[in-house]
Amino acid sequence: MEKVRNNISNFFIKKNEYTFYSCSLIMNP
Repeated sequence: MEKVRNNISNFFIKKNEYTFYSCSLIMNP
């Protein structure tokens, strides 16, 4: 169970980094 929670949190961290990166590209083309 702990490993599953770790994977889920890692997934959201990567997703947030990707979203942030996309937003910065849109703001500063």
